[in-house]
Amino acid sequence: MIATVVLVGILYISCELYIDDILVYGATEDELVFLRFRKHLLTLNPAKCKLGMSKIEYVGHVFDERGVTFSEAKRDKVLNFPLPERIKDLHSFLGLVNYFRDHVPNMSVKVKPLRSLMEGSDKRRKLTWTPDLEKLYYETRDEVGNCPKLFFVDEHAPVTVMTDASDYGIGAYIFQKIDGREYPIIFVSKAFHGAQLNWATPEKEGYAIFYTLTNHEHLLKGIKFLLKTDHKNLTYINMEGSPKIKRWKLALQEFNFDIEHVPGKDNIIADAFSRLCAMHHSDLEIAENLCLLAEEDIRINQLEYENIQKVHNSIVGHAGGGS
Repeated sequence: MIATVVLVGILYISCELYIDDILVYGATEDELVFLRFRKHLLTLNPAKCKLGMSKIEYVGHVFDERGVTFSEAKRDKVLNFPLPERIKDLHSFLGLVNYFRDHVPNMSVKVKPLRSLMEGSDKRRKLTWTPDLEKLYYETRDEVGNCPKLFFVDEHAPVTVMTDASDYGIGAYIFQKIDGREYPIIFVSKAFHGAQLNWATPEKEGYAIFYTLTNHEHLLKGIKFLLKTDHKNLTYINMEGSPKIKRWKLALQEFNFDIEHVPGKDNIIADAFSRLCAMHHSDLEIAENLCLLAEEDIRINQLEYENIQKVHNSIVGHAGGGS
């Protein structure tokens, strides 16, 4: 009722809701939430209210005006976790560190060797730790327990996205650089499973870009950002490839970004590839004609309309296929 009646229209705009706990935020004092509760005759317990806070702990996270981190209690729970003796213990540990995944680079790929220890159905089976696996466990535990703070996006600073792929998964890093200092916004990691492990390298590299952008459109839609990647990634996503790569290229036309080659002196902003769509000569002619028509405000004919509708409809492009 609180979500669908009382706070409808302002939820996730000026407040957040977790069951019956409400977090209200804003640059100025706003009585709108109080007015909604008064309207629906709901009473707040003053003893359970905290007003005018500059920092607050909420569901295990600590929020302030700049970003989010974890409470000391949550960090200590990881740092004090003993070396698991059985599969069920390791399962509990990996479930706990997964809670921190947005704050740790390449989390899914790093813990893959630990997940391999859980093969088998007997959760009570004792684990056999090798020196390398034991070292990996403690490194993972310490890195998670001391993970960095993530910052909210500063609308006045440029956003940069870095992607990469390996044989076993993808990783990405979204950040901003302000006054020479990097401010992490989020770390992305995803392990490959099943048929994905058999994908060709172009598909894995292309998927790293596709997954990162489409799963973080709440951060990247509506802004222009810089995608940093190596030359192979740029080649893979622009080449004529498998049907999967072609679908990903169409989906990525929703985003507005430039691409920079990472290696050394070859760092070049590739404006022409910001849509990740390789055009043939005939396609370029069509595009040029459509641009001229748009400038002159002339109605286009049916053939040109159909060309637009192929890549701009309710599924891909700029969602303009209806008129």
